[in-house]
Amino acid sequence: MPGSSSPALLRSGLLAAAATAGVLAGFGTRFGSPWFFFQVYGREVVRVLTGALPPPPAATVAGAVGHFVTMLLWATVYRLLLGALAPRRLAGVVGVTLSVCALAALIQIHFLPLAAGAGSAQWLGAPRQSLYLLVLGVALLAGTRLAERS
Repeated sequence: MPGSSSPALLRSGLLAAAATAGVLAGFGTRFGSPWFFFQVYGREVVRVLTGALPPPPAATVAGAVGHFVTMLLWATVYRLLLGALAPRRLAGVVGVTLSVCALAALIQIHFLPLAAGAGSAQWLGAPRQSLYLLVLGVALLAGTRLAERS
C-alpha cells in the first residue's frame, strides 16, 4: 500500500487525533472546559493502570496522550484493513472506513470503554458519539489520502 511507512502512519494518526480532539474540545465547552473529556479520560486511564486518581492537570495530560495513542492505533487498524482489502473504488474505501468506526463503537460499548479514546459513549452519549465517530472516519480517510500523496 502506498504511504504505509511509519511517517505516513504517524501523519494519519495525527490528523485523526487532531480532528477528534477538536470535536471533544467543542463538546467539552458545554461542560465548562474544553479539556473536560480529556480530564475524564485521563482519570480513567490512570485509574485503570495504577489504581490512583490523578489531579486534574495530570489527568488532562494523561487523557491527551492516551487519546493520541488510541487514535494512532485506530489509524494503524484502518491502514492495515485498507492494505489487506485493497479496495479499488470509493465505495470500498468508504465501506472500510465505516467498518472501522463501527468496530470502534462496538468494542468500546461491549468490551473496552476506553477503546474509542476520549470520545467514549459513556461520557458523550449516543448523538455526540455518532458525530465523533463520523469525524474519526473522515479524518482516517483524509489522513490516509494525504499521507499517500506526500
